[in-house]
Amino acid sequence: MSKLETRTDIRASQWLAVALAIAPLLQLLSLDFDRTTPLLLLAPALLVGRRRLAEVWAKLWSTRGLERWLVLWLAGAGLAAAAWSPHTAASAAMAAAWVYIAAGALLAGQLVRVEPRAAGWILGGLAVGGALGSGLVFLLWPLHPMAFPVYFHHRHLGYHALLAAIACTALLVRLPRTA
Repeated sequence: MSKLETRTDIRASQWLAVALAIAPLLQLLSLDFDRTTPLLLLAPALLVGRRRLAEVWAKLWSTRGLERWLVLWLAGAGLAAAAWSPHTAASAAMAAAWVYIAAGALLAGQLVRVEPRAAGWILGGLAVGGALGSGLVFLLWPLHPMAFPVYFHHRHLGYHALLAAIACTALLVRLPRTA
């Protein structure tokens, strides 16, 4: 692997880390968070990592097993849901968001496979995002005692905190051992 490829892989993982770290902050803005966040945050990472994404897509599509049928089934289900929804535009935007999320997950897996240092960036982004979201909740709670700040529901905070805890554990396991 050349230095340029390595640099590009690290840059793509850094963009993924930024997306994961600042996601809680976008919930404070007055926009449709569920549908627009993946489109806003993952676009730079997918653009920088497009070669790795093309590699994993070609590998996924060339297999004749369960993965190929799962991708086809999910694509068909997303198209059908968007087509027969009473709110077609909103459903199409949500389907696009899920495509971006799946592409981001495929890119993250491929980056970690070819460049192990990318895992540190991606896990770090998850950990920072969880800490930022949890910290904002506890800082803003006194200002809004009747509402749940930052996250739309308390379960979202729980899910994000759980992901952050898993990322922190993975980062700690990766630390070099001293005897």
